Parts: sequence; C-alpha cells; structure tokens
Amino acid sequence: MNNMGEMLLDHYQKYLGEFIGAEPYSDNEHQIQLLGFDNIFEDFSKQHNKTAVYFTESYVLPEDFSTVGGKCKVYMGFFISPDEADYVKKYGCEQFEELLEEKETDVIALDRNPAI
Repeated sequence: MNNMGEMLLDHYQKYLGEFIGAEPYSDNEHQIQLLGFDNIFEDFSKQHNKTAVYFTESYVLPEDFSTVGGKCKVYMGFFISPDEADYVKKYGCEQFEELLEEKETDVIALDRNPAI
C-alpha cells in the first residue's frame, strides 16, 4: 500500500496530468508546496486562464467552517492564473490574500479576471 502522499500524487496525476515537480515556499510563518503538472487540462487552462491551484484557510466561509470537531483544520483551494502564482512566489501568501480581499475577488468564479 502506498503512503498518503503517494496516494494523493497518484490522484492528482490522474486528473491533472504528469507530475513535473514541486517547489517549496515559506514566508517564515507558513509553508506550502507548489506542485507542477504537465497538461493541467490544457483546454480548461486556456479557457479560464488558470494554471495552478492555491490552497489556504477557508477565509471566504464563516468561521464555523474552519475546523471540524475542534480537531481538524479545513482548507479550501481555488484556481489561480500564472501571474497570480508568480505573485504568491514573489510576495507571499498573506499579501496575495490581502490583495484578493482588497479587490473583492470572487475566488470561486472560474471566469474571474486575475487580481494582478
């Protein structure tokens, strides 16, 4: 049996294409890993100009949705554009999320314009 990480990677590859690499990112408070996949639904990416998935705490939902049973933290993911992914790498998660809130970006809408 595979470990949990291998199982998740297998699942992502089934739907996102061949895994091409991972890039760790840390802003000294948070640490994430940006995963790259070749052919992340090429037609989807072209149609919506979204080439990456961004994971964060569920800040767009009521606070009651942020944990389950006081033990498990809930995160949300949404698609971001290449420019937004570059912004995260350059300025960090906190500044990116502040920008999204400042511009009142509907992160759930696939056809939204990039915040950058």
